[in-house]
Amino acid sequence: MNGHCAVVAHHDNWEDEATGQSQWDYKIKVDPWIVFAHITVQLRPPVDVLNVWAASKISEKIVGHGAEAVKELIVELGHKSQDDFTFDISGIGTVKHAELSCEGTEIEESTCGLEPTFSVLNNYDGIISPRIHMETWQVGAIIDMQFDVRLTVGSVWGAEVVDDDKDKSNKHGQTVSFRLLPMARGIPPDRKSAFGFEATPPFHSVPSIDCTLRKELPPPPPPSPPWPKPPPPLRVLIDPRECFLQGRMNFVKPPSQVGMPWRSNPFTRAMQYGRTRSRRTPSHTDYASRQMGSIQDLSKWLRLDRSKALEASHAAVHHRRHHRL
Repeated sequence: MNGHCAVVAHHDNWEDEATGQSQWDYKIKVDPWIVFAHITVQLRPPVDVLNVWAASKISEKIVGHGAEAVKELIVELGHKSQDDFTFDISGIGTVKHAELSCEGTEIEESTCGLEPTFSVLNNYDGIISPRIHMETWQVGAIIDMQFDVRLTVGSVWGAEVVDDDKDKSNKHGQTVSFRLLPMARGIPPDRKSAFGFEATPPFHSVPSIDCTLRKELPPPPPPSPPWPKPPPPLRVLIDPRECFLQGRMNFVKPPSQVGMPWRSNPFTRAMQYGRTRSRRTPSHTDYASRQMGSIQDLSKWLRLDRSKALEASHAAVHHRRHHRL
């Protein structure tokens, strides 16, 4: 959307094979989709508009003269959109350019602590069926809905009417008060934590919603504690009675059960030694440690006794000297 309230999702121009007339079709996306919002569509050059889907035509006129003339179409969004929050318009002619603007697409936040959300279930044959979903359902709370027209309310579910004309001094609008009832068992999912009614004649703007709580809401829960730090890598000290090299070993994958091979990180020495030998005069221990560092299954070396470790060290030194010769 790139910050725009409405964009052209798809458009097409073609020629009818039977009649030879040029025809056009525009699919317009509106996000967020707010029922009763007005979308102004300017089409250049002026063309005939025949069909509007998922919206109602409010007005249609030609604005401007000559090459600057455009067809200005204002539509009102319906209670249900097409796929991906779109409505569709089509007609006769060839559209070369379209401009869009919006009015009434801002979501007005309610000061009610129950967090009501207004929507429309159906709008047909002169009867509109609103639905008000409450994020928090409090039995006995009073909900005041202020409409900008006079209307008649009936077929209420999920609540009861307390006063159908709370502000009798308002001659152009009407305020209806509802009391929330206990939620019945077995109600459809779309009616849980909600109430609704039927109204005539249909209104064309979102009413303002206020509430009077029966009791104060509990304070919000405290923020979640921070995630604990990851544990340090598993490190095992080597018993000098089993391996005279001593040191310690870090594991990439800790052993899951006794008797399984232990795998250490081959890029960091599995054993770190207390002594440091000169590179010019390497000791038997250094040769043995290099030989051990190349072996992945370190558990075999840990099980060697001192005499076998010395034999392995001498064998490593002999192999090294023989390789030099």
